[in-house]
Amino acid sequence: MVERALPALAALDFASFCAEVGHLQARMGAYFASLQGGIFTSPRVAAVLEGLRADGVTGLGQSSWGPTGFAFAASEHEGQEMLSALRQRGLGAGLRLVLARGATKAPRSPSAERGNR
Repeated sequence: MVERALPALAALDFASFCAEVGHLQARMGAYFASLQGGIFTSPRVAAVLEGLRADGVTGLGQSSWGPTGFAFAASEHEGQEMLSALRQRGLGAGLRLVLARGATKAPRSPSAERGNR
């Protein structure tokens, strides 16, 4: 995380950040699979995330022990397309699928906010 994901985030390298988050999530899911009944806690969340993975989405996983899943999209438009594709295939039934907006650029450092005084 510290060696790859955070530097990619700081460099605004979306593809590398997503690849690293997906890699870490897959490793953690595999590690805890015997305790949580698979890579993901919820079979319905697993179906959604595996559907996204089949579509080429790499930045996805579950929060802690779940059952909340997540996937990163490069834009709001791409996120809407992801949701639409999931719904068209009937994935996500019984789940609340939400498109949330994150930061669009790196936050300024506190010293930059103070004018480096």
